[in-house]
Amino acid sequence: MFDAFTSEEDRQAHLAGNMAKALMSRVEEMLAKPPSVEPVDVLAIKNQPA
Repeated sequence: MFDAFTSEEDRQAHLAGNMAKALMSRVEEMLAKPPSVEPVDVLAIKNQPA
């Protein structure tokens, strides 16, 4: 899964949101091991965001 956000605030809101909570509540039945959440820096973009 890959998610991109325009700000750190947006990323934190997503990680603390209802969907993340729902997924993490079932992570053991859906995945073989806990997910790794790793921030990366985008170095280039081909299309401008809307």
